[in-house]
Amino acid sequence: MLYVKPEDRIIDVNLNRLTEGLRVIEDIVRFNFEDRETLNTIRNLKQKIWQNMGEMRKKVIWSRKSEQDIGRSAKFDNIKRTNLVDVLTANFKRSQESARVLEEVFKLKDDQIAGLFKNIRFTLYDVEKELVKKIKPAFDLRLYVIIDIASVGRKHLAEITTACISGGATTIQLREPKHILSRQWLLDAIKIKKAISNQKVKLIINDRIDIAQAADADGVHLGEYDMPLTYARKILGNEKIIGITAQNSIQTKNAENYGADYVGVGAIFPTITKLDAPLIGITTLNTIVKGAKIPVVAIGGITTQNVKQLLKLGVSGIAVASSVFKDVDFKRRGFDKTIIENLKKFSKITNRPVYQKYY
Repeated sequence: MLYVKPEDRIIDVNLNRLTEGLRVIEDIVRFNFEDRETLNTIRNLKQKIWQNMGEMRKKVIWSRKSEQDIGRSAKFDNIKRTNLVDVLTANFKRSQESARVLEEVFKLKDDQIAGLFKNIRFTLYDVEKELVKKIKPAFDLRLYVIIDIASVGRKHLAEITTACISGGATTIQLREPKHILSRQWLLDAIKIKKAISNQKVKLIINDRIDIAQAADADGVHLGEYDMPLTYARKILGNEKIIGITAQNSIQTKNAENYGADYVGVGAIFPTITKLDAPLIGITTLNTIVKGAKIPVVAIGGITTQNVKQLLKLGVSGIAVASSVFKDVDFKRRGFDKTIIENLKKFSKITNRPVYQKYY
């Protein structure tokens, strides 16, 4: 009986995984993205593998025991894919993991080949990051309305949400008191989610990744003491929106480097909604906006009187709460009309089209 080296089987299996994964990525890039530059990058990786591993493949193929492989069953590792993005992500991970295994094995044999697979792995990281930017659903931060339960209550959440959309809100954030039970938070999030009839309007959950995931919200906004962004991304995936609170350029740059989709900067002006929020001011906001490569949303004490000076700085959006809800009497019929009128004033200034009523 021919002795088969374990490392030969590892090389054979992972070369197959890597090239198979690259072929799936190649076809999606070619036919879905029609991205010639990225297509050439993937094809160059495949060519390097064949140029350097052609003889090795002939050698290790004899170690293959595919007829005995428990993984050949159709039910083995049958993970459901829901869309093309899932397929793309799975094959990036498959290819990256295989490149890492080959890199480690070839450290025993050939440092140069080990370096080849390390370069392939990091190239795939870079390509995946760029493609993710193209597949993330578009979101509009121009008029970002915070539904703060401590201020508005939860009795009329559906009506409040519908009024916000009718008034021109492009993004809605649900903010709950810190002590609220998870079950109640989730119920509120689901109620708002169901009330959002315009798919262009996104729902963001403040602080709680688990609530965002359970309610199938569009994303989460994380503060300084919440879960780190890299872990949040692992849980929520690349399709979800993740915003980060930033109070200076360093925090903004860190958010960018770790893959945040936007930063919320504030408080710009004193606010009654969050009394403990430190004041950032116009000067710091201006510095952040000038250096930022991701959207910046200004938050805190924003009114129709001061919003224009924020827009002149180039912010991507403004977050409003108290200026929309502070004069609303939720016990009286027609409170929704007040919300709509309050938001229309901001919509006009931010050049937001007012959506048709959905009720």
